[in-house]
Amino acid sequence: MSDLSSRSLDRPRVHDAVWFACVIGVIGVTALHIGDLAARNRRSLLSLEAIRAGRSVYTDVAAPVCSDYFGVRTILSDDGIPIEDRLRLAEADLHCLPADRQRLIVLLAAQLYADEGDVRQACSRMQSVGAASQIVLQADKALAAKDYPTLEAYLRCLESAGTGATHAPRWETAWLYEQLGAHFDVTGDSVKAMDAYLKAIALEPQISFRAYLATGRLMATQGQRAEAVQFLVSAAVNPMLANMRGFQFLAWRDIGFLLEEEGRMIEAGCAYAKALAGAQDLPAELSPPGWREELEDRERSIAKPSGLDTEQCLQPLISESRVVQ
Repeated sequence: MSDLSSRSLDRPRVHDAVWFACVIGVIGVTALHIGDLAARNRRSLLSLEAIRAGRSVYTDVAAPVCSDYFGVRTILSDDGIPIEDRLRLAEADLHCLPADRQRLIVLLAAQLYADEGDVRQACSRMQSVGAASQIVLQADKALAAKDYPTLEAYLRCLESAGTGATHAPRWETAWLYEQLGAHFDVTGDSVKAMDAYLKAIALEPQISFRAYLATGRLMATQGQRAEAVQFLVSAAVNPMLANMRGFQFLAWRDIGFLLEEEGRMIEAGCAYAKALAGAQDLPAELSPPGWREELEDRERSIAKPSGLDTEQCLQPLISESRVVQ
């Protein structure tokens, strides 16, 4: 009887233990699920933050979903370890699809070599995965640091990327070429300046007005007057200049100078009239004392047919512009 009583007394304890184990199991599964969601959210936030910052290996493509990326960043930041060793350690700690892991490691390697100033190694890795926008990003960093040799090197890297270069952001790449051309222009290397300006125009013919203006001026100094006029007109009629009177004034004034030197006097007078009409509220650096009087004297000295309309006079020149109106 006592045995039966003790067994009956033990049954609630057994039920309690089973119930407690079930509860612990449910809590454990829930915790794992919450942890997995947290990891996913962390990775999503990392990708979003990186894309917004514009400084990430994720800029080129959709972010590879690799866990333990935060731990990998610690490994990669250890400057006391050679880059290739850091990358091997990082690859072992990344957990994602093999293709994603391989691409991420290549892009991380490119970033590490770029940070150390090794353009050749960084370039070859970015080219190998078609990461054209990453090359542009490194070129932009070089420009911000006024490191023009490195800027030139990354733009050459982009050119040699072949079809991958077609995926680079065209407007930003054209702007980088404009800036490189301006540097060469100021330092007196007219050949490299011209090459950079023409590449900017080839990439974005509708908006590279600074490159048109600078190319026209360079050609004028080299005696290529007809070609210079064409480039200057392309700058003057560029729709991007609608609210930039200073550039329009400079372009039409220089066009007038060149046309006058070529003996095309009526067109030169019309160009001067166009320059004066757009010369309102010029910045101080574009309006030295006496400039207006000189330009007005030049215009008056040219005998133009009575009632000649300036726009009609310049239309043949404008029709040869490289910019679509």
